[in-house]
Amino acid sequence: MEDFKDAAIRQYKDAILLYKYKRLATCDHLLGLAGECALKAVLGNIEPKLYTKKEYKVHIDKFWDVFISFTNSPLGAKYNGLLVSNFNDNPFKDWSISQRYYHHTYFSSHKINKHGKATRYIIRNLLQQAIIDGVL
Repeated sequence: MEDFKDAAIRQYKDAILLYKYKRLATCDHLLGLAGECALKAVLGNIEPKLYTKKEYKVHIDKFWDVFISFTNSPLGAKYNGLLVSNFNDNPFKDWSISQRYYHHTYFSSHKINKHGKATRYIIRNLLQQAIIDGVL
């Protein structure tokens, strides 16, 4: 059974460890998955019917926009605002699940720092706010 909150936190912690050892390719992969899982944890509890819809079964590069569009509801507006007020655009639009097959030299510190900043914000702010609010 999916536990998106646990998966988000676990993958984020693993990404941090990989970053320390300069294992940037897998670090970036996990950052994207961690951000995706955190957003899915929140949205899945705001809009439980989404779990079965095809919009929910995409990765962070596309799910960011799904999250923004579905959290325009009164219950989700707070979480939408947390993302929109801190990010002008989808920071994961250059991330792809297929990058797990790319050569390690493809991954730059700039890209990983951008994904890391976004994931850290999602986990520490959005996910924690959902826990405080009783959404999770």
